[in-house]
Amino acid sequence: IAAQTQTQIQIKPQLRNEPVPVNSHIYNTIAQVCDQLRLPVQALPSRASHDAQIIASITDMGMIFVPSQGGISHSETEYTIPDHCIQGANILLHTLLQLDRHYGHLDEVKGEAATAVKQSTMAV
Repeated sequence: IAAQTQTQIQIKPQLRNEPVPVNSHIYNTIAQVCDQLRLPVQALPSRASHDAQIIASITDMGMIFVPSQGGISHSETEYTIPDHCIQGANILLHTLLQLDRHYGHLDEVKGEAATAVKQSTMAV
């Protein structure tokens, strides 16, 4: 553009967020779940900095991506077939269940969560 318009363009980065690596245990758990569900797994670098960085500052973090047609993401033309969405949801479900079994400290929350779910269901 600068050459075509004979202008000078200077780019000055205003903000630089360093990437945050996913937790290896969470990544390995996701990979194991994919293997159990006979679904492919692929390590994928991501610049999903805003969400990933905030979560990583609080706890261990991992990400599950589902394929979008044509690789288009963050666009109104992005489309993922429903089967891939279902597969991604199943990966998330089974990963959370496996992590719950591994960490075990979530057991004490289950009673409170069950009570909250029961109360919210009764309120509907």
